[in-house]
Amino acid sequence: GVPATPDKEYEKIIHAKIREQLIRIFKRISIKGYKPKDGDDLSGLVNSYFRTMHIDLLGYSKDVLFQLDEKEKDEVANLLGLSDDFLETEFSDSYNQLDNLGSSLGKKTLGESVWNKLSTRAKFFISSSLSQLNILGISPQLDYSLVSIGFVKALEFELGQLFKNFALTTDLTNVAYDKSDFGECALVEISKKNGGKPPALGSMGHLIKPSQRSNNELRTNLGEYIDGLACGPYLSSKKFWKEAIYKITNKYRNGGAHDTAITRKTALECLNFIIGSEESEGVLKKLMN
Repeated sequence: GVPATPDKEYEKIIHAKIREQLIRIFKRISIKGYKPKDGDDLSGLVNSYFRTMHIDLLGYSKDVLFQLDEKEKDEVANLLGLSDDFLETEFSDSYNQLDNLGSSLGKKTLGESVWNKLSTRAKFFISSSLSQLNILGISPQLDYSLVSIGFVKALEFELGQLFKNFALTTDLTNVAYDKSDFGECALVEISKKNGGKPPALGSMGHLIKPSQRSNNELRTNLGEYIDGLACGPYLSSKKFWKEAIYKITNKYRNGGAHDTAITRKTALECLNFIIGSEESEGVLKKLMN
């Protein structure tokens, strides 16, 4: 409920504000039809006035799933009883629908050469985030989480494809590995089933550590694979697997994905750190190079 207060007149003012904003949102939906942003506005309204509950995402299932990282998407999909085949069918075509403004900004920032190397899904996440950042403008009263999380998703997906390619091109059926390590287990499963989802971003950072290569056969093979990549030296550097991964997961993703708002300043910092600018390379550009 709303904040308890002995001031009944203040309570009435709060109720009136909530009612007015709800009416405004519902009128807009009835005239223009539903858009995913309407869910953001409704959750923002609830979070602004209610103190005993917090809504991260609100809307139709597909709109909500679009805004989640892979791990959260799996959890919600399982909760809703949605199969992997259904998700692949529903979302595969959607990634081809790039926002024109966001796509143009992404290509300008990363350069056409790097942009063309990106997967369709990474382009979608980057285009969406850049467009949202433009729409939000300078709005200190709003949460920029979706902007920063989109940039993180793009990096996580591209890095994940490198790990997935390793597992698909390396027979890990009988290699020695740590069965208590989620990242290693994920790679073995991909190799055995000839498909599946790569480890999460944090796990990938842990798997890259050069000091862990002698732990077992899987780690040794992975290390050799990374060394053979053009971006291998960068991935193996502490600047990436320790500093960059830690900063991205803790500052730009985890807080915004759960219970902490992301400011415009942090979203812009995330943009410069992951995507970069026309003057400086971000983490993603170094990865693609």
